[in-house]
Amino acid sequence: MNILAIPALDHFPYTELKNYDYDLQEIRLDYSNEPEKIIERIRNFLPLDPITIVTLRDISEGGINSFPFRNKIRLYQDVIRRFNCMVDCEIRLFQKHRPDLPPQNLILSRHITPAEDNIEKTVLETIEQANRLQIRYLKIVLPLERYKALTKLRDWSDLSDNPLIIAGSGFLGKLSRILWKLSGSAGVYTGLQEFQTADEQLTPQEYTLFGCQYLDEKTIIGGLIGGQQVYDSIGMSYYNQRLRLIDSKIAYLPFPVKDPEDFLSWLKQLNRKTRFFGFSVTMPFKQALPRMLEIRDRPVNLISVLTDEEEQLPIGKEEFFFNTDREAFRKAFSILKVRESDRILLYGSGGSARAFLDEFDHLPGLVICGRNRENTLKCRDNRKVEYLAPDKLKEDKFELIVNTTPVGMTGEDFFAVTGAALPEKMIDLPYREKPTETAITCQDNDIPYIDGKKFWLLQARSQEEVFSRNIRKLL
Repeated sequence: MNILAIPALDHFPYTELKNYDYDLQEIRLDYSNEPEKIIERIRNFLPLDPITIVTLRDISEGGINSFPFRNKIRLYQDVIRRFNCMVDCEIRLFQKHRPDLPPQNLILSRHITPAEDNIEKTVLETIEQANRLQIRYLKIVLPLERYKALTKLRDWSDLSDNPLIIAGSGFLGKLSRILWKLSGSAGVYTGLQEFQTADEQLTPQEYTLFGCQYLDEKTIIGGLIGGQQVYDSIGMSYYNQRLRLIDSKIAYLPFPVKDPEDFLSWLKQLNRKTRFFGFSVTMPFKQALPRMLEIRDRPVNLISVLTDEEEQLPIGKEEFFFNTDREAFRKAFSILKVRESDRILLYGSGGSARAFLDEFDHLPGLVICGRNRENTLKCRDNRKVEYLAPDKLKEDKFELIVNTTPVGMTGEDFFAVTGAALPEKMIDLPYREKPTETAITCQDNDIPYIDGKKFWLLQARSQEEVFSRNIRKLL
């Protein structure tokens, strides 16, 4: 159930709502200083009917404007009488005042903050209180910081005698909303871009992109493991569009991670019922996950495989791990016609630099350099690769420079920052929608180059082959 949240604002684009599909609409009257008046104006654009939720949260409840509880109940009673719509009331205030509201029109809600001592205890107490009543829905908003908490959502939903709507906040709040069906929630709130009523609220476009209406135990799931930036990855659109050509019940999702062990524990538990086709792994976990799983290589894919009895993750089985950084570097070398005899500068010391060394540390002309000497030498490890101090870059000349650092992401030019002379060819991994200054310098000087976006596409095509192969095994 997709519940579109609509803030009662004079400048809200009410006429555009006909372009969106949703099951229920929530009118947030607390966004207006004059809720009684604006509800009459909204009626010119929207029908107020049984699929409408009217919500008026006082500022003490986390709302936008102040509105006395007694006046709110009077307004609620009026809209129920006139339109037979639903109303949302904080369960603690309801328990205290016991207002005369029909239970079939009533949503009781509990907004739990991170400051509360025992969140799980509060959830269970709230469900127990609501179970004494027969209401339309129970809504619980709660902070979700760890994957361990996600494993409990389905159990909590099963304990509720009333349909339970779970709205997550915090680090995993957005992911929990994407996975609302798997969590046992009765629905999820969405909001138009720039008019969302909660920080973690999905937009209608995101709801469609991730296939939230179809995400259940039958969906074959994959995704991107990384930091909070995974939500903005261009892979979300790329993979979801292409993999759904194979089957509509496939989803490529963002998985933000703080603690890899916490994530993998959740993944193993979810894997008992849910099928996975594979994961891309990005920074900062390109090295952490393989090391934790005792994998010698540095992979970017963790693939689910089909056994005789059930689908399970091949945790600890090296043959099911793939490194598409290495594959993309090989393709980039081919496109740029790099020769084994070329003098090559590798700039950086992170996961991509290590993947490059894994593939090309045998080249006689390879040199490594980085801003942090200790990290660069650690990256080089015991390989027979020449180290070049940053202050010596100006004195050297290279046929190829490979920049695996973020230098260039914030508008700077790699060559201006490092002092390196222009090479004959360039691989520059930072990517943006518009060309980086480094890419522009290459264009202006007729230097063949692979930028971050092209490199990502080389990786994506390799990953897509792996993903598609595994999906067909699972279908």
